[in-house]
Amino acid sequence: MTDKIYHGDSYCREATAAISGREARDGHFRIRLERTIFCPEGGGQPADRGTINGLPLLALECDGDDIIHVLERDPGQGDAALRLDFPRRYDHMQQHTAQHLLSQVLLRLFNAPTLSFAIGPEHASIEIGRPALAEEEIRALESECARLVFANLAVRIFASDDPSTLHRRKPS
Repeated sequence: MTDKIYHGDSYCREATAAISGREARDGHFRIRLERTIFCPEGGGQPADRGTINGLPLLALECDGDDIIHVLERDPGQGDAALRLDFPRRYDHMQQHTAQHLLSQVLLRLFNAPTLSFAIGPEHASIEIGRPALAEEEIRALESECARLVFANLAVRIFASDDPSTLHRRKPS
């Protein structure tokens, strides 16, 4: 099982990790690490990017409780040096937090549940369970979201054994 450092410290930018498995397949090199700072794609959020021993991380794959790190070639022997593309991670963190805020305000003001969302470098999208909002509803939505942002509320993170429940939980 890969220890997922990002669950406890989403700001961790660098770490070292022992390589616990390695395999050449499909023209790439796949490694398992005892621990990782790289979060795979999930819940509408793209996978992290970065480097392992200076090699670009090409992809992340989940295999049960393990994360497979895909590289162009063998990263060598000994511990692996992990370096996260933190500006990209931070952008995704901001977008993801904003999506949760937007989803809760949509639900509270208009009983409009979030059906899906996706974030990326150029745009974000959210699908809600109702027809399009009217102009006055959009203004009310923007106003309430801005009010909550300027209230500087604490962000709380919930963990679950079932990842599918994380995006459905209402705050207390």
